[in-house]
Amino acid sequence: MIFSDNIIDMQYLTSLLPQVGELGWDLRLFFEVKSNLTYPQLLRMADAGVTQIQPGIENLSTRVLGLMRKGVTGWQNIRLLRDCRTLAIFPSWNVLYGFPGETWEDYSPVVEQLRHLSHLFPPDLSTRIRLTRFSPYFTTPELGLANRGPSQLLSSVYQLPDERLNVYMFDSEPAGLSAEAGNLLEQAVADWQEAHRGARLVALEEGAALRIVDERVRRAPREHLLADPLAIDAYRDLLKGRTTEVLTRRMRDAGHSGAEERLAELVAQWEQSGLVYRDGEHLVALATGLEWS
Repeated sequence: MIFSDNIIDMQYLTSLLPQVGELGWDLRLFFEVKSNLTYPQLLRMADAGVTQIQPGIENLSTRVLGLMRKGVTGWQNIRLLRDCRTLAIFPSWNVLYGFPGETWEDYSPVVEQLRHLSHLFPPDLSTRIRLTRFSPYFTTPELGLANRGPSQLLSSVYQLPDERLNVYMFDSEPAGLSAEAGNLLEQAVADWQEAHRGARLVALEEGAALRIVDERVRRAPREHLLADPLAIDAYRDLLKGRTTEVLTRRMRDAGHSGAEERLAELVAQWEQSGLVYRDGEHLVALATGLEWS
């Protein structure tokens, strides 16, 4: 069942969806959603039978998302993809590029970490942005995406003068990444798609400890056992996404002595092993299978 809302009404989470879940019907629901949903919100959707979503991710670079005025960060998008994998909700999303002001330096930290994301649902495709009516770049030309008129694709179909085409899609001057850099990004996405099949990074609870099983490459699985209370608490705290400063303060407030030095060592190990994703000062845990609130 596909809902036609351009974006889900957040009141559905406490009104419609709980009632649908109580019916016990065999439904598979689809919604378009924002990408800053939390785990509890996604859990309510999963309990009601939501199995597919189209989140407005569109990029994993926080700076480029700012240029797009998305109101979300790259690490929040990663968090959503991880939680979707945990809850068996399949997200359909794309990587868009070609925004005025973006550079390869905005993408390189993301591309360098893509090999650690193979267990998460990859984008369907990566493509240069198209100028569409009602978008910020259409209504505010000062943002830098020069309008060249109605899309030639539509002009060739309708064979009408431009002034008679009341169109939704327009051609624009290429901006942002060069063609070469765009090809590099598209190849990185294709590599992610290829590596996704069978990839897994899951945290399993063993008493108070956490065992993280890593099957993201085609080799014997690697395992990481987190048995130290600081490591367990810190990794769980990173499910929500934290800056290193906030993480250190929270662990210190929780009574962990020597938290700052020990956390620096743990974070370095986790980054090297690809157990966490770094977005500037923010870190977010990548292992699936854990709940957070």
